[in-house]
Amino acid sequence: MKNGLEWSLAALLVLTTASLGGTPALAWSVAGAAASALLIAALCGGALRQHGVLLFLAWPAVFLGYAALSLWYGAVPARSQFFLAQWTGYFAAAAVAFVCVRRGGGRILIRTLVWLAAGQALLGVAQYLTGYRKILWYEKTRYLEDATGTYINHNHFAGLLVLALAPALGLAAARLLGGKRSGVLYSGIAVLLLLGLLFSRSRMGIAAGLAAFLFFGAYLWAKLPRRRGAPVMALIPLAALVYGAWIGLGPVAWRFAQTVERPDDRLTIWKDSWRLVEQRPLFGWGAGTFPAVYAAVRTEPSDLRWMEAHNDYLQLLCELGVVGVGLFFGPLFLLVGRLARQAWRASGLQGRGKAALAASLAAILLHEMVDFHLYIPANAFWILTLAGMGYAQATRRAG
Repeated sequence: MKNGLEWSLAALLVLTTASLGGTPALAWSVAGAAASALLIAALCGGALRQHGVLLFLAWPAVFLGYAALSLWYGAVPARSQFFLAQWTGYFAAAAVAFVCVRRGGGRILIRTLVWLAAGQALLGVAQYLTGYRKILWYEKTRYLEDATGTYINHNHFAGLLVLALAPALGLAAARLLGGKRSGVLYSGIAVLLLLGLLFSRSRMGIAAGLAAFLFFGAYLWAKLPRRRGAPVMALIPLAALVYGAWIGLGPVAWRFAQTVERPDDRLTIWKDSWRLVEQRPLFGWGAGTFPAVYAAVRTEPSDLRWMEAHNDYLQLLCELGVVGVGLFFGPLFLLVGRLARQAWRASGLQGRGKAALAASLAAILLHEMVDFHLYIPANAFWILTLAGMGYAQATRRAG
């Protein structure tokens, strides 16, 4: 079946996202096993002969190899095994996405992301307007007034929309420029994504969505002939704000007011987590060990059990030290810069796919400063999938 590999990965990502963000053990374990099976099938099908595959696979091989060392030196080897099982699946999805783009694909994955996020945003807006509290079989006990889609946490729901916003704008711009009616449809999806972000009431999610819009908007402003698309692009956030104001943005404004009136618990968690970093700065406490070792330094007084540092950089620093942070985030930041440069140099809108990936990854990397998307399976799968697609596009041979 043509594009069977890409369709299979897309289906896997949709099902994982729909399953409470992939947080149940059955959801992420099946998804990880399926992604690994797809990678094995791709490699058996000749993927190793494609240009750049071995070089790309060096990234997960080195990172996972380094993380595996914590099975010996880490504070809790069982937590490290759990980490390795999850992240092997994430990197397998990235490698499959890389292969799909190398074979001339990628469109199915991007459209799947956009339409999946649109469905999530629609569900989230409905939750916000009606107060409906059930997600499939799960009864929400927190974030009852927020849009969450099929996620439990509104911040992770916002993260998915942040990833999809720039690709949706790219599809809209290309079609509007070509006079296609579907451009209006994708513009409407972009408005829906912005509404979902507003009604999620995720402060950093809204900020990251705005960053994605501005990053990609700057690219469009520079590339669209005679600024033809600028008025249309300006109407997208305006439409979202007008509708949001009509519904009522008071609860959203109240969330931002809380930032000033009441310090966030994250500040205390970060302060405590930094004490862990100071004790083992170079190699950390071991992959996946944060939930176990944080209790020893915790001063935050609530009765909640903190499983994450609410900052992916800080948590990875606690777990894998400076070395681990460099091995994972270093290639991602280099990728964003390379995609942005190539998109800027391309003529017209030929670089819009690279620009959209750069904007999405840059925005989610910003969001990760105050949240833990890499520890939510669905979002981690999507981030690594987009990274795999980005590396394939950035290193594609000319001609």
